[in-house]
Amino acid sequence: MDEPPTLAQVAAAIRSSWGAETAHAPAAWSADCPSAGQCWTSAFVIRHYFGGEIILAEVLPHSDPIQRHAWNRLPDGSEFDLTRDQFPPGQTFRECVVPESVIRSVSGPQAEELLRLVTARIALDRP
Repeated sequence: MDEPPTLAQVAAAIRSSWGAETAHAPAAWSADCPSAGQCWTSAFVIRHYFGGEIILAEVLPHSDPIQRHAWNRLPDGSEFDLTRDQFPPGQTFRECVVPESVIRSVSGPQAEELLRLVTARIALDRP
């Protein structure tokens, strides 16, 4: 029986799958900062594999338009933020409560595409 992938394996597969087509806001993505626009889609994929919840927060200080950032709280209570590096040091976040219905409605085709790419990449990396 195949062992489930580890968090490190899924994170590596996510990072290597990022592109404009997987960014929540495709125009925000660039090769110079590959995690830009990937927070929501990456959090969606992490939750698919490991459960837990997606945390959504406003980025502080506010910008115009207001930016938001997403990351994961895993079932053991630890937090995992794969895309924090898209923000400069000192940037902080004010957590928001996000109902499950909102999470499902905004996940969209970019999150499904990232999940498809990650699943395929993990399958290729298996012996």
